[in-house]
Amino acid sequence: MNKEIERKYAISYLPKNLKIEKVINIEQAFIYKDINTIIRIRKIQKIYSEKQ
Repeated sequence: MNKEIERKYAISYLPKNLKIEKVINIEQAFIYKDINTIIRIRKIQKIYSEKQ
């Protein structure tokens, strides 16, 4: 069984030399969940890509 662990971090600043390669928007919904099964759907939309 695959196990996915998500962690959220709040950062206080971005380094000045940080190069952003892409920005994506992810919408997520859980459509079914029980003790053994989780069914999740995701919609991923590219907002910005340096290599367009």
